Amino acid sequence: MIYFPGLNLSFDIHSIAFELFGVKIYFYAICIVLAIIVAIGLCYLSKEKFGIRI
Repeated sequence: MIYFPGLNLSFDIHSIAFELFGVKIYFYAICIVLAIIVAIGLCYLSKEKFGIRI
């Protein structure tokens, strides 16, 4: 359960986000994958600043 006392909000979130072909996908795995995608995107956008050619 996630609780925000200042806003008086609470959420009951399960650790499993969904199942895909019988494989359980967890929320923390989704966060890690999104962080990797954002990091790769930022590297790609800033490659010219550092003189990197692909």
